[in-house]
Amino acid sequence: MAQRLVRQLVLPNYDTDRDGDAGLTVVRGGALATGDPLRMQRFSFDPPTAIDARGRARVQLWVAAANGSNRDLGVVVAVARCADARPCVVLASGRADVEADAGAFELVTVDLGRLSSAIPASQHLEVWVVADATSESDLVLAYDAGLFDSGLWIST
Repeated sequence: MAQRLVRQLVLPNYDTDRDGDAGLTVVRGGALATGDPLRMQRFSFDPPTAIDARGRARVQLWVAAANGSNRDLGVVVAVARCADARPCVVLASGRADVEADAGAFELVTVDLGRLSSAIPASQHLEVWVVADATSESDLVLAYDAGLFDSGLWIST
């Protein structure tokens, strides 16, 4: 997987069309299926060459409850292999329950188990994030800024 330095020091509003808050809001009640971009955030990586995605996988995310409230969140994450002309194939998924504190982002690690897949250069690897129906609030993601180091890790 590629690594890069954090681009920004301050967390911007990634979804100015949804709200005025910093981060990116994912509306609760989502499912792991492509379709509604408000209920599922998709992060995509287009490998320049084929990659071997074999090993134990985990995703780390910074999450908060929307509107600065204390709420329980059900965070569901999946890793998928996608090609432009075909449906995506979910390679692994996992879930974490978070007791979100008002106004604070929390680091959440979602264990995805073992991956055993090759990703050809003609396809891309995606990480999907939803706030499932058990969530008491919409989910806000923080990434790519300041101390909010998020990503997918695959270890052999």
